[in-house]
Amino acid sequence: MLLTAQLISVSLSCADVQIQQVVPDTTIAVISTNNVADTIKHLQSAGVCDQMLEMCTTVGGESCFSDDAQCTEMLYALGFEKETWTPPTGHAGFAVYPVVDYEIGSVGLGLFGIVELDDSLYGEFFSTQFDSLLQESEVEVESVNLSGRDVWMIQTDLEKLPQAPQWNFASGAFDRVYIAYSDSTLMVGTDPDVIATALLGLDGEFEDDTLDTNKDFIALRDRCGREGDVFAGVLLTNLADTIVQMDQTGMAMMFLPSVKTLFGDVDGIAESISIAPSSDVFIDARYSALMNDGRSGILGLIGSNATQQPIPDFVQSEALSYTQGQLDLDKFVDLVKDTVQSNPMLAMQMGSQMEQMEAGLALFFNPLGSRYHSFSSGQLPFDASTIGYLFAIECKDEEAFGNALSLTLPMSGAEETDFLGNQIFSINIGDLLPLPMPMSLEMSIAVGGGYAFLGTTNTVEDALRSVANPTNRKRIAPTNAAVSLIPHDDVSSWGYADMKKSLEIQTAMSNAMSEEMFEEMEAFDPEMAAEMRKEFEKQSEIQDAVTKVITSLLGKMAWNMTADDTGIDARVIMLNPNSE
Repeated sequence: MLLTAQLISVSLSCADVQIQQVVPDTTIAVISTNNVADTIKHLQSAGVCDQMLEMCTTVGGESCFSDDAQCTEMLYALGFEKETWTPPTGHAGFAVYPVVDYEIGSVGLGLFGIVELDDSLYGEFFSTQFDSLLQESEVEVESVNLSGRDVWMIQTDLEKLPQAPQWNFASGAFDRVYIAYSDSTLMVGTDPDVIATALLGLDGEFEDDTLDTNKDFIALRDRCGREGDVFAGVLLTNLADTIVQMDQTGMAMMFLPSVKTLFGDVDGIAESISIAPSSDVFIDARYSALMNDGRSGILGLIGSNATQQPIPDFVQSEALSYTQGQLDLDKFVDLVKDTVQSNPMLAMQMGSQMEQMEAGLALFFNPLGSRYHSFSSGQLPFDASTIGYLFAIECKDEEAFGNALSLTLPMSGAEETDFLGNQIFSINIGDLLPLPMPMSLEMSIAVGGGYAFLGTTNTVEDALRSVANPTNRKRIAPTNAAVSLIPHDDVSSWGYADMKKSLEIQTAMSNAMSEEMFEEMEAFDPEMAAEMRKEFEKQSEIQDAVTKVITSLLGKMAWNMTADDTGIDARVIMLNPNSE
């Protein structure tokens, strides 16, 4: 009875500690999982582990087998059999945060990792064998006391980082590594203060100013949800503060306001990923960008949530990807003006031209609406004539927009042609490139059917054909199997893509470019061409192995995006390619 009471007392005194309860509220980046074993199991069920092993075997050859033997030997040294070893079933996390050295007045970076282990498996190793292992490795190690516990302090062989005079960076931030194992928890870090905080947390004594009290971190976790296998976040406010503290030149104070004005004042970004939540789904991910002071900048151009619109006829049925959504283009001119004015140097150089610039931009943007559609196309076997991209946005005043094109584009080198009664303005970007491309890079812009079209010339012409010759036949809208798994109404934008086919087409296009280059080279130096072709084929073996693994994991994908006054949220679903 007394022994039972003691066991209960010990278990109650050992609190579960997660990384957000330990690292400071000034943390820059964090990644964590609540169950390492579950995450690995989900990766295995999705086939990721097998594919990665196949890639390593192809790329690494015999070295992979030697690495496998070393892994087996390491597990044996820990007292485990490889066949029976199981991964940890608890929390694990890693974080990067600023560390201020008040003695020398510099700022460095701290690294901290934590993982919850099974004491029945690892306790004996850390209590009896780890010291010997460190001694055998011939590292400089000593025992220090932090929060009443003995901690290993290892002096690293890393030379101090060269310190640039413009950065107030603590160059010796990583010259010591602290390792602690207590109450089934392994901790590794470069900063003794956080190690001490974590050890106190195991006793139930948590600090006040830790990451889990940071309002931005809490908001990001709430927006992304807490059900995923892996959570990762970057607190951009903390990152900006750290950069300002480290910058001795004051340049950061100049460019950061311009960056915020251009992209928007984003306080943090985060993602939560569920891996193989069902047999049909490979990835179910949620993303969020937090903007406490309201959406602004480029992210402020993302339109409000709206109902789904029918997919227009000009969207090709074999489209590789498709997106529809809303853009608040009426904010664009003000965004450009504010960005210029936020930078003193730009304001000095361009201040006198602002009125003329505003008038020119308004000429193009005033006739446009807010709803847009975009898609990309391509086919296998690779056919350069099928590669295309189109962006179409509502045009409320076709005549005004057409006049703006006629007034400005010919002076910029664009060629004007008539196509089915519409004016197309085209320019060949390929002429500006040093190497030839196996496909046309002619881009065009035109207006018709209530839309302004921008894209490759072939897709713009196809869109105008669709506008000029509408059909009353019932048409099956292009889509994919993942689309049905996400909502389309009351969203700012949504879309879908076949990432596997897109990557295969890009690979085929790259190979076609290389082949064309070798053929041209053979015309004037066959020997050099043969040597380069041989080297290319050798490198291609590795690239092909990597591409094969990546494409084997890519299924049909769909996404949506919602916007509110405090940020943007997105959801992405990718199907398991083996279930399609």
